[in-house]
Amino acid sequence: ARSKHCSICNRCVARFDHHCGWINSDVGSGNLWKFLIFLLSTGAVCSYCSYLCYRVLYGIADKQQLFHLQIKLPTGEVTPIPYTYIFQYLAVFYGALVGLGCFCGLISLVLYGFFGYHVYLVCKNTTTSETFKWDDIK
Repeated sequence: ARSKHCSICNRCVARFDHHCGWINSDVGSGNLWKFLIFLLSTGAVCSYCSYLCYRVLYGIADKQQLFHLQIKLPTGEVTPIPYTYIFQYLAVFYGALVGLGCFCGLISLVLYGFFGYHVYLVCKNTTTSETFKWDDIK
C-alpha cells in the first residue's frame, strides 16, 4: 500500500515515504518536493560554510606568510614547508574553524547523497518505505 499510518504523527499519509525527524513530519506525496528542496538547500548552505571556512583559513595563512616559510633539510637543502605543516598549524591555533569547515563539508556530502538517493527513488517511482518492504520480501 502506498498510503501508510504514521505511528509517530498518528495520521495517515498518502504515498508515505518516511517520517523525518529533522523536519518533524512525514514525507509523502504532499511535501516530497519540499523535502528535496530542503535537502538540496541545506547541502548548499553547508558547502558554502565549508568554503567560507577555507577562505578565512587561507587568508590567515596568507597574511601570516605561511606559504613563504622554508625549512632546512638535514642535507642542507632549503625547501618550502609542506602544506601538511601549514594545516597542522591552522588546526592547532584555529581548531574550531578547521573543525567547522571539515564538519560542514562532510555533512554537505551526506546531504547530497540523500538528495541523490531520493531523486533516484522519484525516478523509479517508489518510496523509501516500499524499498524496505521489498528487502523484507526477498
